[in-house]
Parts: sequence; C-alpha cells; structure tokens
Amino acid sequence: MAEADGMTCITTSAYALSDDDYITELYELPQDLAPCLVFIEDIDLIGQNREEFGYQKGPALLSLLAVLDGIEERKEIVTIATTNCLETLDKALAQRPARFDRVIKLTRPDMEQRRELINRLCERIPLEESARDYIARHSEGCTPAQLQEIVFSLAIEHGESGTGSMALSVSTDVIDRIMSRINGKNKSGLGFRICNNGHKPASVLPINEVKGKQGDHESKETQT
Repeated sequence: MAEADGMTCITTSAYALSDDDYITELYELPQDLAPCLVFIEDIDLIGQNREEFGYQKGPALLSLLAVLDGIEERKEIVTIATTNCLETLDKALAQRPARFDRVIKLTRPDMEQRRELINRLCERIPLEESARDYIARHSEGCTPAQLQEIVFSLAIEHGESGTGSMALSVSTDVIDRIMSRINGKNKSGLGFRICNNGHKPASVLPINEVKGKQGDHESKETQT
C-alpha cells in the first residue's frame, strides 16, 4: 500500500503519540496529502487497557480514539498500526468498529516465502544461488528481520575476508554459525497488524472474532 502510485505514507511510533497534541497534528497533515497512509508502530505503548494497566496514557489514547472515530470526515486516509501485544489493547481501540476494524495475523514465512525474501535481499548482494537455497531450506521459524541479518552478516564476513570476489561463495558451516547466533537472540512467536481503511477491509479476521482473544495472555512476539 505504501508503494501505491499517488499514495503518501506517514510513519510514526506510538512513543511520539504520547503527546496528545501531536496526534491532532499528525491527522491534520494527511488532509492535504490524501490519499495517505498513516502507519503507527507499537500502538500498545499508548493503547493498553486502561482498566488493567491504569490511566496514565489516557489523554493520548482519548485523542487517538477521537481522530479514528471520524468525528470530522477524513477521506482517503488509511491507518495501520502494529502491536506484539494484541491482548493488552484497550477495548475501545481494538474492538470498536470504524476505528480498527480488521486484525491481520502475521505468521512466519514458509520456505518459498523465505526464498523470495532472500532473493530480494540479494538484489544488491551477489550471494551464490546455492547459499540462498541453503538458507531458505534451513531457516524455518526465522522472521524477515532475522533473514536480513543472516544475509547481511554473510556480506560483512565476506568483506572482512578480503577475497574480492563478486560472488559470495560461503560454506554451510559459516551459514550455520550465523543462523545459530541469530536464532539464539530471539525465539519469537506471532505478531499482529491492525488495519482500518474506512471502506471495505482487505483483511481476513473480522474484529468480532478478536473479542474472544482479549483474555488470552499467551506471548505473541515478532520482529519486523
């Protein structure tokens, strides 16, 4: 969506949204840039359940709820937010229609998806096809961020070797060592992306199916 022709993308973090005046300014800007995509990362930083976690973030959350409510008509503005902690979000944010009306569950890439991601990462890094295939087949459970670190780490090691070869010919033991180090950093699970496009949702999970998950406190983490 961010790469769509004629679409402006504004990205911000929920940390910045802790200032409720900033929220108002954030949604005034897209009015002049529409069609516009507003992307908020880690919305749980200000959107936690007030009854359970307290009201410290109350003013910022109320401001966000107001702009998402569409008290003022906002045409051609799409809001997308991410969270690793769906179950902690305030019901007024996560369950009320017309604010965030769809939840998209992001799972780990399968082998073909990993292969495609690796090929994209290697558009500027001449990693040999055999090495790409080995990484794709032996990286089950890796996130896109972890795959990126694997490829970049291989490129760094190649640069330090001083071989000067245009193709990165790497042994499987080097790949295994880097993958082992990276996988040891973060044994993660699943994440969620919440979408609101103001029109027909393009997602797969209706918000009423999420309501039953609010009490589920299983750990759901991901890297992006």
